[in-house]
Amino acid sequence: MYELSALSALAAAFYLVVACTCLWASRSSAIHRQLSRHIWIWAGIAAFFVALVAMRLLSVEEVMRDELRDFLRSRNGYGARREMQGPIAAGIMILSGVLALIGLRFALLGEKGRRGRAVVVALAASVAMAVLVILRIVSFHALDVILRGPLKLNWIGDIGASAIVLACAIYYVKLMGSKTSSSRRR
Repeated sequence: MYELSALSALAAAFYLVVACTCLWASRSSAIHRQLSRHIWIWAGIAAFFVALVAMRLLSVEEVMRDELRDFLRSRNGYGARREMQGPIAAGIMILSGVLALIGLRFALLGEKGRRGRAVVVALAASVAMAVLVILRIVSFHALDVILRGPLKLNWIGDIGASAIVLACAIYYVKLMGSKTSSSRRR
């Protein structure tokens, strides 16, 4: 069994803060009668971060990575893992980049105003986080060097995407407050 590290516990706590803040944004959206998709997107992002909490606490990424390694060993493919990892990682990155650009284009066309843009940015950061999780699961050595090397791109991506979602949720709620206070002045 895997032992929970202090960094994993800290990451899980941060994810929980992000999830709660997204629920707050979802609730504020409902209270202020915003678009129903905003309510559901914030709630969905919150659920995603709750899943990340569970994944951290239960070491799901490590278990899945070990299962994948065991599968490759049982098929005598573990020796060729480096040759397989490059194309798999490149495929994941290219596919996610294309999907992100398409999604961002449609989202920005459909969303108007600062609240809509906050939702789009939070959603994009959540997708980036999901891609990072997938890359960590399929990483063996070459990707590990990039993700966990001296620059710690793994940490930068993880903390950065989570912080962006957190900031967007807080900004969204703040905009709800400014909407209320500006309507009171009239």
